[in-house]
Amino acid sequence: MKIERVSRLRTHQHALTGLCLVTTIAATASVAQGEEPALLPEVQVQGQSINPAVSIVEPSYLDIAPYSDGGEFLRSIPGVSSGRIGGHGLEPVIRGQQQNRLNIIGDGAFQYGACPNRMDPPTSVSGFETFDEIIVERGYQTVTNGPGGSGGTVSMKRTAPDFLAGNAYEGSVSGGVDSNGSLKETAVDLAFDLDEGYARFNGGYKEAGDYKDGDNNKVRSSFEQRSGLLELGWRPTQDTTISISQQMEQSRDVLFAGAGMDTPESDTDATRLSLEHNLNGDTLKGINVSAYGSFTDHLMDNYSLRSWSMMTMKTNSVSDTYGGKITTDLDLYGIDLTTGVDFQHNTRDATRYRGTTVDNVNTIHAFMWPDLALLQTGLFAEGVMPLAPASELTLGARYDYVNADADKVNKTASPSGAISRTANDLYEAYYGTRMKNETEHNLSALARIDQDWGTGLNSYATLSRSVRTADATERGMAGDHGTASSRWIGNPNIDPEKHHQLELGLAANINQWNIEASTYHDWISDYIFRDSARGQSGVLLSDGATIYRNVDARIWGLEVGTSTQFADNWLLSINAAYTHGQNEDTGRPLPQIPPLSGMIDLSYVQNLWTVGTRIEAALKQSRVDDDTSTGSGLDVQKTPGYVVPSLYASYHGLDPVEIRFGVTNLFDRSYANHLNKSNSFDTEQSQVNEPGRSFYLQVRADF
Repeated sequence: MKIERVSRLRTHQHALTGLCLVTTIAATASVAQGEEPALLPEVQVQGQSINPAVSIVEPSYLDIAPYSDGGEFLRSIPGVSSGRIGGHGLEPVIRGQQQNRLNIIGDGAFQYGACPNRMDPPTSVSGFETFDEIIVERGYQTVTNGPGGSGGTVSMKRTAPDFLAGNAYEGSVSGGVDSNGSLKETAVDLAFDLDEGYARFNGGYKEAGDYKDGDNNKVRSSFEQRSGLLELGWRPTQDTTISISQQMEQSRDVLFAGAGMDTPESDTDATRLSLEHNLNGDTLKGINVSAYGSFTDHLMDNYSLRSWSMMTMKTNSVSDTYGGKITTDLDLYGIDLTTGVDFQHNTRDATRYRGTTVDNVNTIHAFMWPDLALLQTGLFAEGVMPLAPASELTLGARYDYVNADADKVNKTASPSGAISRTANDLYEAYYGTRMKNETEHNLSALARIDQDWGTGLNSYATLSRSVRTADATERGMAGDHGTASSRWIGNPNIDPEKHHQLELGLAANINQWNIEASTYHDWISDYIFRDSARGQSGVLLSDGATIYRNVDARIWGLEVGTSTQFADNWLLSINAAYTHGQNEDTGRPLPQIPPLSGMIDLSYVQNLWTVGTRIEAALKQSRVDDDTSTGSGLDVQKTPGYVVPSLYASYHGLDPVEIRFGVTNLFDRSYANHLNKSNSFDTEQSQVNEPGRSFYLQVRADF
């Protein structure tokens, strides 16, 4: 029996990485006993744009173990890692960049967490299993994804249901368990045909206890999360779709091993409205309009879910974002041109309180986010034009107007001791400046050439400039404290980052081997660097407080992947990624850069079964910035390398039910990912071990 090279992965004018291709084949190939193979549509490549730096996956068809949140899910995609603070709230990292250097977009809406310590990164409050596809762009690939995004973009998308003839509904139901930490998950997705429209509902629930690492040590990691979405769509014509949706995400009793606080509750509500209209004209092809509002409330404390001593503390924080986007698709003399405007307004407010018991936590300790509002309005255009029958040129440019202001910078907090000062007092003490209404005019651009060399070989070269403004933490954090080394102070005068990137890549099919590779070099002016106050240029004090300053930096790296089918039944993929970060001002390594890491996936497909093994590996990371006396201290330590094999299998013979099961960390290895996260309670860095051996079972039915 020969296995056809098929996949449920879709393209977005790009080829996919080898691992995503092969693991999805292994997860979805279904061959009934004695029947012809049930083939899914071939992966299609539109035009001549081949980009190994873009992966598009359908989460429900990847054969991976149950995941706690989107940050853990993204680890299954080559070139993406994540830092762990517990069992929930993992922070994705792409090409050595994280947090607001990545654009996280859910159904067209930019999402921002409400925790100053990023216990709730946007990928943690998005139920990935409820989306139809996840698009991961590594690096700066387009000017149309909003401001910033120098490290990449993660777009989570739901598509309007396409009902089969005679079907009034479609949907899926799934559930799973994982033994280590007793994780349990359920999800349902239902859509109903309403003649000229549709209604869609999906919801999910996850619950987990504390897991154990490979040394049998319990890791504080339990959580509970539930989500739900209701979407209504109207199709007045074949070319027009209007939709409105309401989404909610709730997290409860989230424990963190790598922080001095936990999260008793966190809630996110999002409303989205969109219009897609195809005009099919000679010049104007289509118009897309979207608007959204996303509102997150977050509470963290050090007493309700753990024992406490000496001082009780809590932080109430909110992050409210609303925005929208209008784009037009044009055909001008053979040039496919997209033009548009986007807008987003984010307000973050976080107040930390202290007390002596759980009943009197009401004294304001610090205005960590002093009600800081960040407005960004962008104008952009990007066109694709043929240069020759086998090559094309993409040119794009965008302008972003930025305005930042804060309402509570002159309100007095009451830190421990006799100190009583405002956020502006802190900024002046450390930087000699006070926050005022700040504006920026940022220009970004991209040029890309794609070449089809024939015989299965394609290449591309991209030159880009992207500008990222400082976020609320980098610009306005006012985490005062009686102990100087525990202070955390943003810099109102910080300049925006300017990334100038060169990227080269190729995709080839040689003797049944699919090979993809990309390399990039990012020269960064005014890199926004989180550092320790030592009286550096622009920093007035030398007391070990956490501060922000601009430096010059470089990040470069290489990503490679290959996949093949052999002996009819066997599928193999191998991928690896390496990132090198350098602080050019100090000559020291940039912190929080993952080491050389990769994955090998080997699977065997026979009749109704798929079985496979997946090996994850990383080398030792010895290029670290772990000393606050000479650097930032954002790395905990030099991290040992690891090799961690897992086994997986699936059975497809109970149509429409599919059963998946396996074991992760087969040999119960004790190890940690190099990436760690900081602790907003005392600004110390913590590295959390990964889970030890675990057995899992998943069941899914599509109808």
